[in-house]
Amino acid sequence: MKIRRAKQEDHIYSSELILNAIEGLGKTFTGYNEKRDIVDTLSKFFQMDECRFSYKNTIVYEEDKKVVGVILGYCSNDTDKLDEAIIKHLREMGIKRGAFDKESFENEYYIDTVSVDPQYQGRGIAKKLFKSIEDEARKLGHDVTSLIVDIDKENAYRLYQKLGYEEDQKMEVDGHLYRHMIKKL
Repeated sequence: MKIRRAKQEDHIYSSELILNAIEGLGKTFTGYNEKRDIVDTLSKFFQMDECRFSYKNTIVYEEDKKVVGVILGYCSNDTDKLDEAIIKHLREMGIKRGAFDKESFENEYYIDTVSVDPQYQGRGIAKKLFKSIEDEARKLGHDVTSLIVDIDKENAYRLYQKLGYEEDQKMEVDGHLYRHMIKKL
């Protein structure tokens, strides 16, 4: 078991895990409908230096020499800049769009994605990933972390509550309702 910063070569397992977490938003961010195309595009985004899905924003949990968990986070003030590569990709596909719906507010350390391989769930991996990224947020001078959770995902909502996150409001992202949750560090 090892928690570490992601490397570009982690893209294969990490892109699958990211898709497991973002589900339907995969189409929104990649412009594709087919799972293989979505994963391939997320893999390209992951290998970029500057992108919301970049390896540079990712901490991985490795077991048996395989990435089995990921958590991605960044300063919410950087979201528009981190999304430029995604918007450029979509425009190259002929999809015209401006900025994505906001998922966070100013001066939060936003936890964009957390995902653990289903075969490894229930072992406390997510909890360890959260601790690691919250420590990173503190080191970077942040006093609040945030995330959103699908209104229909009660199990995830309860997990985040156990980890100290509190719902502060509901918000719509890409036509779906989410809970915005924060944790003071």
